[in-house]
Amino acid sequence: MKDRQTTTLNERDSLQDMLDTEKRLLDLYAFAYREGGSKALRKELMRHYQSVGEGQYDLFEQMSNLGYYRTQEANEEEISQKATDFQKTLKELSAK
Repeated sequence: MKDRQTTTLNERDSLQDMLDTEKRLLDLYAFAYREGGSKALRKELMRHYQSVGEGQYDLFEQMSNLGYYRTQEANEEEISQKATDFQKTLKELSAK
């Protein structure tokens, strides 16, 4: 008989696992919403999507506050450039 191995996650790994799960749930709800065949179903899926999104953001904030999740601050020039790039891409797509 094999010995069972026990794996214990530390706080950071546990929070990262929960955050990854919330992100995956958001992907699944978004897919289900796009494929939803009735207004009632789509409304319910959107309600769940928003709820999971709030939970995902709460986990992100908690990890950020604990120093586990670092994000880079964007300066105004970078934001403006990305907005310009996005508008250019939209125009290109609508021209096709």
